[in-house]
Amino acid sequence: MRFLPGWWHRYRAAFWAGPDYLQQGVRRKKHFLASIAGTVWLVGFLRRKFTLTAILMMPVMAIMLLYCLIVQQSWMLFWLLFLFSLHAVAWISSFLFRPGGILIRTAPERVRNGEVFHLHFQLRNHRRLPAYELTLDPFSYSPALQVLAPAEISSVKGRGSAECRGEVRAKKRGIVYLYRPIAESSYPLGLIKWSIRGKMEQKIMIYPAFTPLASFSLPRGTVIRSTGTAISTLPGESPDLLGSRDFRPGDAIRHIDWPGSARKGDLVVKEFAREEFMRIAVLADTAPLHFSSGESVPLEAALSLTAALGDYMLRRGTHVDLFAAGGDLHRISGRHYRDGFQQLCDVLAAVTPDTAFRLPEQEKTLLPELQKAAAAVLILLADTPERKNFAELLESSGIPLKVILISKHHNGVVSLPENWRVITPVEVAGGAVTAL
Repeated sequence: MRFLPGWWHRYRAAFWAGPDYLQQGVRRKKHFLASIAGTVWLVGFLRRKFTLTAILMMPVMAIMLLYCLIVQQSWMLFWLLFLFSLHAVAWISSFLFRPGGILIRTAPERVRNGEVFHLHFQLRNHRRLPAYELTLDPFSYSPALQVLAPAEISSVKGRGSAECRGEVRAKKRGIVYLYRPIAESSYPLGLIKWSIRGKMEQKIMIYPAFTPLASFSLPRGTVIRSTGTAISTLPGESPDLLGSRDFRPGDAIRHIDWPGSARKGDLVVKEFAREEFMRIAVLADTAPLHFSSGESVPLEAALSLTAALGDYMLRRGTHVDLFAAGGDLHRISGRHYRDGFQQLCDVLAAVTPDTAFRLPEQEKTLLPELQKAAAAVLILLADTPERKNFAELLESSGIPLKVILISKHHNGVVSLPENWRVITPVEVAGGAVTAL
């Protein structure tokens, strides 16, 4: 009986969340919301099992039944029996040609905001009879996604398979959870629905749309740091070898070239190339001013610039550290383009607007990391005293700094330091920012 508490909590949470395909979460704030959750489940059941025509016929049939019980008019009873018979025939015929088997949906893990992509479906029919007029994922996914061309399968043979794809456009940055795939059919009379579901939910990360940068000027005082002498003894992992030289006091014993030393009769050490790299830190402000709900245009512009900076640096082999402070401090650190850009996209897709500028709260964590970087880029959403003080703190700590201020108007910002640059959200959205 130990499983009962866990079972109860799981099903209670599922009840309050509502059907996943309706994307309608219900939170329990007061006891009367149980009726709302029950209503949501009732609506979900009706939409899964009946077409709109059948749902509209139900209250009409209920009124006709009540009328016949009271007045007992024979002509009304005839029409009522006809409608009931029609639904019975629709139920039996649709049951015979219902879909059954395995449904698989393939979706991309990451897409750019505004990008048009495809969802691929594969249906394997395990029944002997064919299925007709199948609609894949008939319910809306999320306000962040717009279905341009729904996925449909005209027919699938018995013990056969069929494939199709739907066309979807990403409308809004964020994380979208796709409900388990559904394939439904109301064939042949269009009244009763039968459906099957896949087993796996999916998640799509929608990262900001951005215009690639053509150039980026480093802040004054930027220093290229060195990784030091790279050492490796395993085949295939050695760095570039410059050559050999005579042993000097203080050289590591593991660098001795023993075969070369035996040939020369004296100790010889291998000398490797020192690898230099650029490490840039990017700090993103996630607290727009006067934000209530919906989408913040300045924040989306700031995240778009952050994505463009990360893309530019990673393509050139620059080590990028991204810090975005919201309720938690989001951080990535990457140098290789593929892995680094994927991490960057995941963080930027998950960023939500914050109510306060929280980067100063992470001062003890940030400063030691930023002092290891060659330079830092700070992207701000306002020029408030708190933000200016934070920029001055970074500069006073010896960190070469470049500040990008997202403002609706150039004229509204005055008396800014030389290393500050003002950019409007319109310029970012229009692709006019190609150099920083």
